[in-house]
Amino acid sequence: EAGQRYIETAMPGARERLHILKGNSKYSVMDFHSANPLVKCDIISVDGGHDYEDAYVDLQNMWFLANPEFHVLFLDDTNCEGSWCDGVMK
Repeated sequence: EAGQRYIETAMPGARERLHILKGNSKYSVMDFHSANPLVKCDIISVDGGHDYEDAYVDLQNMWFLANPEFHVLFLDDTNCEGSWCDGVMK
C-alpha cells in the first residue's frame, strides 16, 4: 500500500494510468483481463509465487496484458540464490 501511495503521489495522472492488481495472481490477472480485454500494458511487474508452477502461470497470464507493440517485463526475483527461488530459477 505504501508503494502504491508513493507512485500515485509522485506521478501525476498515475491513478488514471496504472492498474495495480492485488490478490493471488493465478486468478486476479485473468479476472482483470476478462473484465478489461482491451487493456494492454507497456510495463508489467510480476511479484507472484516462487514455485515453478506459480511463476510459469504468472508469465502465461501476463502475456494477455502485454502490449504487443511494446512492453517491458520486470521480475523481482531473477538471479536469486535463496532456496525459496528454486522454482523461479528453473
